[in-house]
Amino acid sequence: MVVKKEPNARFLTSTMIKSIRIKNIATIKNVEILFDKGLNIITGETGAGKSLIFDAVSLALALETGRRSFKNSGYSTEVSLILEDSDGSVNVVEVKLPKKGKIERALNGKPLQADDVRLFSLNSVMMFGQNKMSELLGSEHFHEYLDYFSQNDFLLRSYAEFYEEYKNLNRELSRLLREKETDEERKKLAEYELEELNGISPKQGEWDELNSAIKKLENFEYIKLHLKSCEEITGSSENSMFSQIKQLRNEVIQLARIDSAYDELNDLVNQLSLVRDELDVSLSKFSDFEFDTETLSSLRERRDILHRAIKKFGGTFENMMKRADELRDFLSSSFVTAENIEKVRQTLKSVEKKVLELLEEISSKRKINSAVLTEEISRMLESLGFKEARFDVRVEDKKKGEYNINGILFDETGRDDVDFLFSANPDISMKSLHKVVSGGELSRIALAIQTITMKKRLLPVVVFDEIDIGISGKTARAVGKYLSLMSSSRQVIVITHLPQIASLADHYIEVQKSVSAKKSETFVQYANGKEDRIRAVASLASGKALTKEAMEYAESLIESK
Repeated sequence: MVVKKEPNARFLTSTMIKSIRIKNIATIKNVEILFDKGLNIITGETGAGKSLIFDAVSLALALETGRRSFKNSGYSTEVSLILEDSDGSVNVVEVKLPKKGKIERALNGKPLQADDVRLFSLNSVMMFGQNKMSELLGSEHFHEYLDYFSQNDFLLRSYAEFYEEYKNLNRELSRLLREKETDEERKKLAEYELEELNGISPKQGEWDELNSAIKKLENFEYIKLHLKSCEEITGSSENSMFSQIKQLRNEVIQLARIDSAYDELNDLVNQLSLVRDELDVSLSKFSDFEFDTETLSSLRERRDILHRAIKKFGGTFENMMKRADELRDFLSSSFVTAENIEKVRQTLKSVEKKVLELLEEISSKRKINSAVLTEEISRMLESLGFKEARFDVRVEDKKKGEYNINGILFDETGRDDVDFLFSANPDISMKSLHKVVSGGELSRIALAIQTITMKKRLLPVVVFDEIDIGISGKTARAVGKYLSLMSSSRQVIVITHLPQIASLADHYIEVQKSVSAKKSETFVQYANGKEDRIRAVASLASGKALTKEAMEYAESLIESK
Protein backbone atom coordinates (compact mmCIF):
# COMPACT_ATOMS: atom_id res chain seq x y z
CA MET A 1 0.00 0.00 0.00
CA VAL A 2 1.57 3.26 -1.17
CA VAL A 3 0.77 6.26 1.02
CA LYS A 4 0.78 9.70 -0.58
CA LYS A 5 3.30 12.17 0.78
CA GLU A 6 2.04 15.52 -0.51
CA PRO A 7 2.25 18.03 2.36
CA ASN A 8 -0.77 20.18 1.50
CA ALA A 9 -4.23 18.76 2.12
CA ARG A 10 -5.68 21.23 -0.40
CA PHE A 11 -4.15 19.28 -3.33
CA LEU A 12 -4.90 15.73 -2.17
CA THR A 13 -7.79 13.79 -3.72
CA SER A 14 -9.03 10.19 -3.66
CA THR A 15 -11.42 8.24 -5.88
CA MET A 16 -12.93 5.79 -3.36
CA ILE A 17 -13.14 4.85 0.29
CA LYS A 18 -11.27 1.56 0.65
CA SER A 19 -11.96 0.88 4.32
CA ILE A 20 -12.76 2.35 7.70
CA ARG A 21 -11.82 1.09 11.15
CA ILE A 22 -13.98 2.31 14.02
CA LYS A 23 -13.18 1.89 17.70
CA ASN A 24 -15.49 2.79 20.58
CA ILE A 25 -18.42 4.64 19.05
CA ALA A 26 -21.54 3.59 20.95
CA THR A 27 -22.09 -0.15 20.24
CA ILE A 28 -19.16 -0.33 17.80
CA LYS A 29 -16.20 -1.56 19.81
CA ASN A 30 -13.69 -2.44 17.10
CA VAL A 31 -14.92 -2.96 13.55
CA GLU A 32 -13.22 -2.72 10.16
CA ILE A 33 -15.49 -2.22 7.15
CA LEU A 34 -14.31 -2.79 3.58
CA PHE A 35 -15.81 -0.91 0.64
CA ASP A 36 -15.58 -1.39 -3.11
CA LYS A 37 -16.22 0.44 -6.35
CA GLY A 38 -19.73 1.18 -7.57
CA LEU A 39 -22.83 1.07 -5.37
CA ASN A 40 -22.06 0.09 -1.77
CA ILE A 41 -25.18 -0.78 0.22
CA ILE A 42 -25.30 -0.80 4.02
CA THR A 43 -28.32 -2.41 5.69
CA GLY A 44 -29.20 -3.60 9.16
CA GLU A 45 -31.93 -3.64 11.75
CA THR A 46 -32.94 -0.44 13.48
CA GLY A 47 -30.45 0.27 16.24
CA ALA A 48 -27.79 -2.02 14.79
CA GLY A 49 -25.46 0.94 14.14
CA LYS A 50 -25.78 1.69 10.41
CA SER A 51 -25.78 5.45 10.81
CA LEU A 52 -22.83 5.22 13.20
CA ILE A 53 -20.76 4.37 10.13
CA PHE A 54 -21.94 7.55 8.42
CA ASP A 55 -21.10 9.51 11.56
CA ALA A 56 -17.65 7.92 11.78
CA VAL A 57 -16.85 8.90 8.18
CA SER A 58 -18.04 12.45 8.93
CA LEU A 59 -15.93 12.55 12.07
CA ALA A 60 -12.82 11.38 10.24
CA LEU A 61 -13.32 14.00 7.52
CA ALA A 62 -13.95 16.76 10.10
CA LEU A 63 -17.49 17.31 8.81
CA GLU A 64 -20.37 18.24 11.11
CA THR A 65 -22.94 15.49 11.54
CA GLY A 66 -25.09 17.13 14.22
CA ARG A 67 -26.08 13.68 15.40
CA ARG A 68 -24.39 12.55 18.61
CA SER A 69 -21.40 12.84 20.89
CA PHE A 70 -18.63 10.40 19.97
CA LYS A 71 -16.89 10.21 23.34
CA ASN A 72 -17.39 6.80 24.86
CA SER A 73 -17.11 6.65 28.65
CA GLY A 74 -14.05 4.76 29.74
CA TYR A 75 -12.45 4.50 26.29
CA SER A 76 -10.98 6.75 23.63
CA THR A 77 -12.72 6.85 20.26
CA GLU A 78 -10.60 6.16 17.18
CA VAL A 79 -11.44 6.22 13.47
CA SER A 80 -9.06 5.38 10.63
CA LEU A 81 -10.30 6.00 7.09
CA ILE A 82 -8.34 4.72 4.07
CA LEU A 83 -9.12 6.30 0.71
CA GLU A 84 -7.66 4.91 -2.52
CA ASP A 85 -6.74 6.81 -5.67
CA SER A 86 -6.93 5.53 -9.24
CA ASP A 87 -3.19 4.77 -9.26
CA GLY A 88 -3.49 2.51 -6.22
CA SER A 89 -1.94 4.98 -3.76
CA VAL A 90 -3.88 5.80 -0.63
CA ASN A 91 -4.60 8.63 1.79
CA VAL A 92 -4.97 7.64 5.44
CA VAL A 93 -7.17 9.90 7.57
CA GLU A 94 -7.06 9.29 11.32
CA VAL A 95 -8.86 10.86 14.26
CA LYS A 96 -8.66 10.10 17.96
CA LEU A 97 -10.90 11.41 20.73
CA PRO A 98 -9.10 10.65 24.00
CA LYS A 99 -10.99 10.28 27.26
CA LYS A 100 -9.51 13.63 28.22
CA GLY A 101 -7.89 16.34 26.16
CA LYS A 102 -8.21 17.60 22.59
CA ILE A 103 -9.11 15.74 19.42
CA GLU A 104 -6.04 14.48 17.54
CA ARG A 105 -6.13 14.36 13.73
CA ALA A 106 -3.66 13.19 11.12
CA LEU A 107 -3.51 12.85 7.34
CA ASN A 108 -0.97 10.33 6.07
CA GLY A 109 0.69 10.33 9.46
CA LYS A 110 1.08 14.09 9.60
CA PRO A 111 -0.77 15.88 12.44
CA LEU A 112 -3.30 18.33 11.04
CA GLN A 113 -5.97 20.69 12.25
CA ALA A 114 -9.64 20.00 11.48
CA ASP A 115 -9.71 22.75 8.82
CA ASP A 116 -6.83 21.10 6.94
CA VAL A 117 -8.54 17.70 7.01
CA ARG A 118 -11.74 19.36 5.86
CA LEU A 119 -9.91 20.82 2.84
CA PHE A 120 -8.95 17.32 1.81
CA SER A 121 -12.46 15.95 2.32
CA LEU A 122 -14.02 18.72 0.24
CA ASN A 123 -11.97 17.46 -2.72
CA SER A 124 -12.92 13.81 -2.32
CA VAL A 125 -16.11 12.97 -0.42
CA MET A 126 -19.64 14.38 -0.46
CA MET A 127 -21.87 13.52 2.50
CA PHE A 128 -25.68 13.60 2.34
CA GLY A 129 -27.20 13.04 5.77
CA GLN A 130 -30.38 13.98 7.58
CA ASN A 131 -29.00 17.49 8.10
CA LYS A 132 -28.96 18.02 4.33
CA MET A 133 -32.63 17.14 4.10
CA SER A 134 -33.32 19.41 7.06
CA GLU A 135 -31.85 22.30 5.07
CA LEU A 136 -34.79 21.99 2.68
CA LEU A 137 -37.20 22.66 5.53
CA GLY A 138 -36.04 26.28 5.59
CA SER A 139 -35.53 28.69 2.70
CA GLU A 140 -32.26 30.18 3.99
CA HIS A 141 -30.15 27.58 2.11
CA PHE A 142 -31.99 27.64 -1.23
CA HIS A 143 -29.71 30.27 -2.73
CA GLU A 144 -26.71 28.02 -1.99
CA TYR A 145 -28.14 25.18 -4.10
CA LEU A 146 -28.89 27.55 -6.98
CA ASP A 147 -25.41 29.04 -6.75
CA TYR A 148 -23.83 25.58 -6.81
CA PHE A 149 -25.78 24.80 -9.96
CA SER A 150 -24.99 28.20 -11.50
CA GLN A 151 -21.28 27.77 -10.67
CA ASN A 152 -21.20 31.19 -9.05
CA ASP A 153 -18.15 30.37 -6.92
CA PHE A 154 -15.81 32.96 -8.40
CA LEU A 155 -18.45 35.68 -8.47
CA LEU A 156 -19.51 34.94 -4.90
CA ARG A 157 -15.93 35.01 -3.64
CA SER A 158 -15.36 38.32 -5.36
CA TYR A 159 -18.66 39.66 -4.04
CA ALA A 160 -17.85 38.49 -0.51
CA GLU A 161 -14.61 40.51 -0.60
CA PHE A 162 -16.27 43.68 -1.88
CA TYR A 163 -19.27 43.21 0.41
CA GLU A 164 -16.96 42.98 3.41
CA GLU A 165 -15.09 46.07 2.26
CA TYR A 166 -18.38 47.89 1.68
CA LYS A 167 -19.58 46.91 5.15
CA ASN A 168 -16.31 48.05 6.75
CA LEU A 169 -16.34 51.37 4.87
CA ASN A 170 -19.93 51.98 5.98
CA ARG A 171 -18.89 51.35 9.55
CA GLU A 172 -15.87 53.64 9.14
CA LEU A 173 -17.99 56.40 7.65
CA SER A 174 -20.53 56.09 10.46
CA ARG A 175 -17.72 56.19 12.99
CA LEU A 176 -16.17 59.31 11.43
CA LEU A 177 -19.52 61.09 11.30
CA ARG A 178 -20.19 60.21 14.93
CA GLU A 179 -16.71 61.31 15.95
CA LYS A 180 -16.99 64.54 13.97
CA GLU A 181 -20.27 65.34 15.71
CA THR A 182 -18.76 64.42 19.06
CA ASP A 183 -15.56 66.35 18.28
CA GLU A 184 -17.54 69.45 17.43
CA GLU A 185 -19.42 69.24 20.71
CA ARG A 186 -16.24 68.59 22.70
CA LYS A 187 -14.42 71.32 20.82
CA LYS A 188 -17.14 73.85 21.57
CA LEU A 189 -17.07 72.93 25.23
CA ALA A 190 -13.26 73.09 25.34
CA GLU A 191 -13.22 76.48 23.65
CA TYR A 192 -15.84 77.75 26.09
CA GLU A 193 -13.89 76.49 29.11
CA LEU A 194 -10.56 77.80 27.85
CA GLU A 195 -12.11 81.18 27.05
CA GLU A 196 -13.38 81.30 30.63
CA LEU A 197 -9.96 80.41 32.04
CA ASN A 198 -8.21 82.86 29.74
CA GLY A 199 -10.63 85.54 30.91
CA ILE A 200 -9.58 84.83 34.50
CA SER A 201 -5.94 84.62 33.40
CA PRO A 202 -4.53 82.87 36.50
CA LYS A 203 -0.76 83.04 37.01
CA GLN A 204 1.49 80.38 38.47
CA GLY A 205 1.81 80.90 42.27
CA GLU A 206 -0.93 83.52 42.27
CA TRP A 207 -3.20 81.66 44.69
CA ASP A 208 -0.57 81.47 47.46
CA GLU A 209 0.55 85.06 46.90
CA LEU A 210 -3.03 86.28 46.98
CA ASN A 211 -3.86 84.51 50.23
CA SER A 212 -0.65 85.82 51.81
CA ALA A 213 -1.45 89.43 50.85
CA ILE A 214 -5.01 89.16 52.16
CA LYS A 215 -3.84 87.67 55.44
CA LYS A 216 -1.32 90.50 55.86
CA LEU A 217 -3.93 93.19 55.34
CA GLU A 218 -6.50 91.45 57.54
CA ASN A 219 -3.89 91.42 60.37
CA PHE A 220 -2.64 94.97 59.79
CA GLU A 221 -3.11 96.27 63.42
CA TYR A 222 -1.58 93.15 64.94
CA ILE A 223 1.47 93.38 62.64
CA LYS A 224 1.93 97.14 63.32
CA LEU A 225 1.80 96.55 67.06
CA HIS A 226 4.49 93.91 67.08
CA LEU A 227 6.68 95.73 64.59
CA LYS A 228 6.58 98.78 66.86
CA SER A 229 7.65 96.63 69.83
CA CYS A 230 10.55 95.28 67.79
CA GLU A 231 11.62 98.80 66.84
CA GLU A 232 11.58 99.87 70.48
CA ILE A 233 13.78 96.90 71.40
CA THR A 234 16.30 97.69 68.68
CA GLY A 235 16.01 101.48 68.90
CA SER A 236 18.22 104.09 70.76
CA SER A 237 16.32 104.42 74.03
CA GLU A 238 17.98 103.78 77.37
CA ASN A 239 17.05 100.10 77.60
CA SER A 240 17.15 99.35 73.89
CA MET A 241 19.37 96.86 72.10
CA PHE A 242 21.41 99.82 70.74
CA SER A 243 22.20 101.04 74.27
CA GLN A 244 22.94 97.53 75.49
CA ILE A 245 25.41 96.88 72.65
CA LYS A 246 27.06 100.27 73.27
CA GLN A 247 27.50 99.40 76.94
CA LEU A 248 28.81 95.96 76.06
CA ARG A 249 31.40 97.45 73.72
CA ASN A 250 32.70 99.76 76.51
CA GLU A 251 33.10 96.80 78.87
CA VAL A 252 35.01 94.76 76.28
CA ILE A 253 37.33 97.71 75.56
CA GLN A 254 38.25 97.85 79.25
CA LEU A 255 39.10 94.17 79.24
CA ALA A 256 41.21 94.51 76.09
CA ARG A 257 43.42 97.15 77.87
CA ILE A 258 44.43 94.48 80.33
CA ASP A 259 44.95 91.68 77.78
CA SER A 260 44.84 91.87 73.96
CA ALA A 261 43.24 88.41 73.86
CA TYR A 262 39.95 90.11 74.74
CA ASP A 263 40.01 91.81 71.33
CA GLU A 264 38.22 88.73 70.03
CA LEU A 265 35.20 89.70 72.09
CA ASN A 266 35.29 93.13 70.53
CA ASP A 267 35.03 91.58 67.06
CA LEU A 268 31.95 89.67 68.14
CA VAL A 269 30.37 92.81 69.53
CA ASN A 270 31.01 94.57 66.22
CA GLN A 271 29.25 91.69 64.40
CA LEU A 272 26.35 91.96 66.81
CA SER A 273 26.15 95.65 66.08
CA LEU A 274 26.02 94.97 62.35
CA VAL A 275 23.20 92.43 62.82
CA ARG A 276 21.33 94.99 64.86
CA ASP A 277 21.73 97.57 62.07
CA GLU A 278 20.40 95.06 59.47
CA LEU A 279 17.52 94.17 61.76
CA ASP A 280 16.72 97.84 62.11
CA VAL A 281 16.68 98.30 58.34
CA SER A 282 14.40 95.28 57.85
CA LEU A 283 12.02 96.41 60.56
CA SER A 284 11.88 99.82 58.90
CA LYS A 285 11.07 98.17 55.56
CA PHE A 286 8.31 95.92 57.01
CA SER A 287 6.86 98.89 58.83
CA ASP A 288 6.59 100.84 55.59
CA PHE A 289 3.06 99.73 54.56
CA GLU A 290 -0.36 101.14 55.16
CA PHE A 291 -3.78 99.54 55.41
CA ASP A 292 -5.90 100.03 52.24
CA THR A 293 -9.55 99.01 52.31
CA GLU A 294 -9.88 99.14 48.53
CA THR A 295 -6.83 96.94 48.04
CA LEU A 296 -8.13 94.34 50.51
CA SER A 297 -11.55 94.36 48.84
CA SER A 298 -9.95 93.95 45.41
CA LEU A 299 -7.79 91.07 46.58
CA ARG A 300 -10.76 89.33 48.18
CA GLU A 301 -12.77 89.72 44.99
CA ARG A 302 -9.92 88.22 42.96
CA ARG A 303 -9.70 85.31 45.39
CA ASP A 304 -13.44 84.66 45.06
CA ILE A 305 -13.11 84.55 41.26
CA LEU A 306 -10.25 82.10 41.47
CA HIS A 307 -12.04 80.04 44.10
CA ARG A 308 -15.06 79.53 41.82
CA ALA A 309 -12.81 78.57 38.93
CA ILE A 310 -10.87 76.12 41.13
CA LYS A 311 -14.11 74.38 42.16
CA LYS A 312 -15.16 74.11 38.52
CA PHE A 313 -11.82 73.08 37.03
CA GLY A 314 -10.21 70.50 39.30
CA GLY A 315 -10.60 71.31 42.97
CA THR A 316 -7.14 72.79 43.45
CA PHE A 317 -5.28 75.71 41.92
CA GLU A 318 -2.71 73.31 40.44
CA ASN A 319 -5.42 71.13 38.82
CA MET A 320 -7.07 74.24 37.36
CA MET A 321 -3.77 75.29 35.76
CA LYS A 322 -3.30 71.71 34.48
CA ARG A 323 -6.80 71.75 33.00
CA ALA A 324 -5.99 74.90 31.07
CA ASP A 325 -2.91 73.20 29.56
CA GLU A 326 -4.99 70.10 28.67
CA LEU A 327 -7.59 72.23 26.91
CA ARG A 328 -4.89 73.97 24.87
CA ASP A 329 -3.38 70.59 23.90
CA PHE A 330 -6.81 69.18 22.97
CA LEU A 331 -7.68 72.17 20.79
CA SER A 332 -4.34 71.95 19.03
CA SER A 333 -4.75 68.20 18.31
CA SER A 334 -6.14 66.76 15.05
CA PHE A 335 -9.88 66.25 14.61
CA VAL A 336 -12.02 64.39 12.07
CA THR A 337 -12.23 66.76 9.15
CA ALA A 338 -14.58 67.06 6.22
CA GLU A 339 -11.64 65.92 4.08
CA ASN A 340 -11.34 62.68 6.08
CA ILE A 341 -15.03 61.99 5.60
CA GLU A 342 -15.01 62.85 1.93
CA LYS A 343 -12.07 60.51 1.31
CA VAL A 344 -13.98 57.58 2.82
CA ARG A 345 -17.12 58.58 0.90
CA GLN A 346 -15.24 58.51 -2.39
CA THR A 347 -13.74 55.08 -1.63
CA LEU A 348 -17.17 53.83 -0.58
CA LYS A 349 -18.66 55.14 -3.80
CA SER A 350 -16.10 53.21 -5.83
CA VAL A 351 -16.70 49.98 -3.86
CA GLU A 352 -20.46 50.54 -4.05
CA LYS A 353 -20.24 50.59 -7.83
CA LYS A 354 -18.43 47.25 -7.87
CA VAL A 355 -20.90 45.76 -5.38
CA LEU A 356 -23.82 46.79 -7.61
CA GLU A 357 -22.12 45.27 -10.66
CA LEU A 358 -21.55 41.96 -8.87
CA LEU A 359 -25.07 41.95 -7.43
CA GLU A 360 -26.47 42.35 -10.92
CA GLU A 361 -24.19 39.70 -12.43
CA ILE A 362 -24.94 37.14 -9.70
CA SER A 363 -28.67 37.87 -9.88
CA SER A 364 -28.66 37.56 -13.66
CA LYS A 365 -26.94 34.16 -13.53
CA ARG A 366 -29.33 32.99 -10.84
CA LYS A 367 -32.37 33.97 -12.89
CA ILE A 368 -31.04 32.37 -16.08
CA ASN A 369 -30.08 29.15 -14.33
CA SER A 370 -33.24 29.00 -12.21
CA ALA A 371 -35.22 28.06 -15.34
CA VAL A 372 -32.71 25.36 -16.29
CA LEU A 373 -32.61 24.02 -12.72
CA THR A 374 -36.41 23.97 -12.60
CA GLU A 375 -36.54 21.89 -15.76
CA GLU A 376 -33.85 19.41 -14.70
CA ILE A 377 -35.21 18.86 -11.18
CA SER A 378 -38.76 18.50 -12.57
CA ARG A 379 -37.52 15.86 -15.02
CA MET A 380 -35.71 13.96 -12.28
CA LEU A 381 -38.68 14.16 -9.92
CA GLU A 382 -40.80 12.56 -12.61
CA SER A 383 -38.30 9.69 -12.87
CA LEU A 384 -38.49 9.32 -9.08
CA GLY A 385 -42.25 8.78 -9.13
CA PHE A 386 -43.68 12.33 -9.14
CA LYS A 387 -45.83 12.09 -12.24
CA GLU A 388 -48.11 15.05 -11.55
CA ALA A 389 -45.82 17.17 -9.38
CA ARG A 390 -44.66 20.66 -10.25
CA PHE A 391 -41.45 22.32 -9.12
CA ASP A 392 -40.19 25.85 -9.62
CA VAL A 393 -37.09 27.78 -8.61
CA ARG A 394 -38.17 31.36 -8.04
CA VAL A 395 -35.75 34.30 -7.85
CA GLU A 396 -37.11 37.67 -6.68
CA ASP A 397 -35.68 40.93 -5.37
CA LYS A 398 -35.15 40.95 -1.63
CA LYS A 399 -37.86 42.53 0.45
CA LYS A 400 -35.49 42.94 3.39
CA GLY A 401 -31.78 43.55 3.37
CA GLU A 402 -28.92 44.78 5.48
CA TYR A 403 -28.15 47.60 3.03
CA ASN A 404 -30.04 49.65 0.47
CA ILE A 405 -28.44 51.28 -2.59
CA ASN A 406 -30.87 53.18 -4.79
CA GLY A 407 -33.72 50.93 -3.70
CA ILE A 408 -31.75 47.71 -4.16
CA LEU A 409 -31.85 45.73 -0.92
CA PHE A 410 -29.03 43.27 -0.33
CA ASP A 411 -27.01 41.39 2.26
CA GLU A 412 -24.12 38.94 2.27
CA THR A 413 -26.11 36.47 0.11
CA GLY A 414 -26.83 39.03 -2.62
CA ARG A 415 -29.92 40.91 -3.75
CA ASP A 416 -32.15 37.90 -4.36
CA ASP A 417 -34.63 35.90 -2.35
CA VAL A 418 -34.51 32.34 -3.70
CA ASP A 419 -37.39 29.99 -3.06
CA PHE A 420 -38.15 26.41 -4.12
CA LEU A 421 -41.87 26.00 -4.86
CA PHE A 422 -43.53 22.61 -5.02
CA SER A 423 -46.88 20.97 -5.46
CA ALA A 424 -47.42 17.20 -5.60
CA ASN A 425 -50.75 17.61 -7.38
CA PRO A 426 -51.73 19.62 -10.45
CA ASP A 427 -54.85 21.07 -8.85
CA ILE A 428 -53.00 22.49 -5.82
CA SER A 429 -51.07 25.74 -6.14
CA MET A 430 -47.34 25.65 -5.56
CA LYS A 431 -45.98 26.85 -2.23
CA SER A 432 -42.58 27.13 -0.66
CA LEU A 433 -41.10 23.65 -0.32
CA HIS A 434 -40.84 23.64 3.46
CA LYS A 435 -44.54 24.49 3.79
CA VAL A 436 -46.03 21.65 1.73
CA VAL A 437 -43.61 18.72 1.48
CA SER A 438 -44.24 15.46 3.39
CA GLY A 439 -41.61 13.13 4.83
CA GLY A 440 -41.79 10.65 1.95
CA GLU A 441 -41.67 13.41 -0.62
CA LEU A 442 -38.79 15.17 1.09
CA SER A 443 -36.31 12.28 0.67
CA ARG A 444 -36.87 12.11 -3.10
CA ILE A 445 -36.93 15.88 -3.52
CA ALA A 446 -33.73 16.16 -1.47
CA LEU A 447 -32.04 13.54 -3.66
CA ALA A 448 -33.09 15.40 -6.79
CA ILE A 449 -32.13 18.86 -5.56
CA GLN A 450 -28.83 17.83 -4.03
CA THR A 451 -27.57 15.76 -6.93
CA ILE A 452 -28.83 18.03 -9.72
CA THR A 453 -27.61 21.28 -8.16
CA MET A 454 -24.22 19.77 -7.41
CA LYS A 455 -23.81 17.46 -10.38
CA LYS A 456 -21.23 19.74 -12.00
CA ARG A 457 -19.00 19.22 -8.98
CA LEU A 458 -20.14 15.80 -7.76
CA LEU A 459 -17.09 14.31 -6.03
CA PRO A 460 -15.56 10.82 -6.55
CA VAL A 461 -17.24 9.53 -3.38
CA VAL A 462 -20.86 10.20 -2.39
CA VAL A 463 -22.34 8.90 0.87
CA PHE A 464 -26.10 8.87 1.57
CA ASP A 465 -27.60 8.23 5.01
CA GLU A 466 -31.18 6.94 4.67
CA ILE A 467 -32.12 8.97 1.60
CA ASP A 468 -35.08 6.56 1.23
CA ILE A 469 -37.13 7.66 4.25
CA GLY A 470 -40.89 7.60 3.53
CA ILE A 471 -40.79 5.83 0.15
CA SER A 472 -41.48 2.28 -0.99
CA GLY A 473 -42.45 0.15 -3.98
CA LYS A 474 -41.87 1.54 -7.46
CA THR A 475 -40.74 4.87 -6.09
CA ALA A 476 -38.03 3.18 -4.03
CA ARG A 477 -36.95 1.20 -7.10
CA ALA A 478 -36.71 4.40 -9.13
CA VAL A 479 -34.52 5.98 -6.45
CA GLY A 480 -32.35 2.86 -6.40
CA LYS A 481 -31.97 2.91 -10.19
CA TYR A 482 -30.85 6.51 -10.02
CA LEU A 483 -28.28 5.74 -7.31
CA SER A 484 -27.04 2.80 -9.34
CA LEU A 485 -26.68 5.01 -12.41
CA MET A 486 -24.76 7.55 -10.35
CA SER A 487 -22.40 4.80 -9.12
CA SER A 488 -21.32 4.02 -12.69
CA SER A 489 -18.98 7.03 -12.58
CA ARG A 490 -18.15 7.24 -8.87
CA GLN A 491 -18.29 5.33 -5.62
CA VAL A 492 -21.70 5.62 -3.96
CA ILE A 493 -22.32 4.44 -0.40
CA VAL A 494 -25.96 4.20 0.68
CA ILE A 495 -27.44 3.36 4.06
CA THR A 496 -30.92 1.99 3.36
CA HIS A 497 -33.68 -0.22 4.76
CA LEU A 498 -35.47 -0.88 1.44
CA PRO A 499 -35.02 -4.11 -0.56
CA GLN A 500 -35.80 -2.27 -3.81
CA ILE A 501 -32.61 -0.23 -3.35
CA ALA A 502 -30.43 -2.80 -1.55
CA SER A 503 -30.92 -5.36 -4.34
CA LEU A 504 -29.03 -3.09 -6.74
CA ALA A 505 -25.79 -3.26 -4.73
CA ASP A 506 -22.40 -3.91 -6.25
CA HIS A 507 -21.02 -4.43 -2.73
CA TYR A 508 -23.28 -5.37 0.17
CA ILE A 509 -22.52 -4.71 3.85
CA GLU A 510 -24.78 -6.03 6.59
CA VAL A 511 -24.60 -4.34 9.99
CA GLN A 512 -25.72 -6.56 12.85
CA LYS A 513 -25.80 -6.31 16.62
CA SER A 514 -25.21 -9.05 19.14
CA VAL A 515 -26.94 -8.60 22.48
CA SER A 516 -25.93 -10.39 25.67
CA ALA A 517 -26.84 -9.87 29.29
CA LYS A 518 -23.85 -7.58 29.81
CA LYS A 519 -23.38 -5.71 26.52
CA SER A 520 -24.45 -4.96 22.98
CA GLU A 521 -21.88 -4.98 20.20
CA THR A 522 -22.06 -4.12 16.51
CA PHE A 523 -20.33 -6.22 13.84
CA VAL A 524 -20.51 -6.44 10.04
CA GLN A 525 -20.66 -9.19 7.45
CA TYR A 526 -20.72 -9.09 3.67
CA ALA A 527 -23.49 -10.44 1.44
CA ASN A 528 -21.74 -10.54 -1.92
CA GLY A 529 -22.41 -14.16 -2.82
CA LYS A 530 -25.68 -14.97 -4.57
CA GLU A 531 -27.27 -16.86 -1.68
CA ASP A 532 -26.09 -14.36 0.93
CA ARG A 533 -27.36 -11.49 -1.19
CA ILE A 534 -30.81 -13.07 -1.63
CA ARG A 535 -31.02 -13.77 2.10
CA ALA A 536 -29.96 -10.21 3.02
CA VAL A 537 -32.46 -8.58 0.65
CA ALA A 538 -35.21 -10.98 1.70
CA SER A 539 -34.65 -10.09 5.36
CA LEU A 540 -35.40 -6.46 4.49
CA ALA A 541 -38.66 -7.51 2.92
CA SER A 542 -39.89 -9.88 5.62
CA GLY A 543 -37.76 -9.41 8.71
CA LYS A 544 -35.94 -12.18 10.54
CA ALA A 545 -38.49 -14.82 9.57
CA LEU A 546 -37.42 -15.51 5.99
CA THR A 547 -40.36 -16.79 3.97
CA LYS A 548 -40.28 -18.48 0.61
CA GLU A 549 -42.16 -15.54 -0.87
CA ALA A 550 -39.59 -13.09 0.49
CA MET A 551 -36.70 -15.15 -0.91
CA GLU A 552 -38.36 -15.31 -4.34
CA TYR A 553 -39.14 -11.60 -4.23
CA ALA A 554 -35.54 -10.82 -3.31
CA GLU A 555 -34.19 -12.99 -6.10
CA SER A 556 -36.46 -11.31 -8.64
CA LEU A 557 -35.27 -7.88 -7.53
CA ILE A 558 -31.63 -8.91 -7.83
CA GLU A 559 -32.10 -10.57 -11.23
CA SER A 560 -33.94 -7.53 -12.62
CA LYS A 561 -30.99 -5.34 -11.71
